[in-house]
Amino acid sequence: MNILARAMSLDLLIQSNDVIITAEVPDGIHTTPYRGKCNRRAILSFLESAGAKARAIVYSHEDNSGPIGFDVRSGEPLTWIAA
Repeated sequence: MNILARAMSLDLLIQSNDVIITAEVPDGIHTTPYRGKCNRRAILSFLESAGAKARAIVYSHEDNSGPIGFDVRSGEPLTWIAA
């Protein structure tokens, strides 16, 4: 998938699905729902001020291995297991 198509699909996911912020801290990883403006530019701006270890993940779909999301900054697909 080319860069433009990937960016457009991320924009559509951000508009229609939940975004969570994860941040690595000394006692583990904390997550919280993102409640700001729902566009990629606003989320990337938020991440710049949140620090290098913060990530924004937008939910995409369910798979056999669990929920699939995409890192808003890199576009990398992520799978996670709910605790």
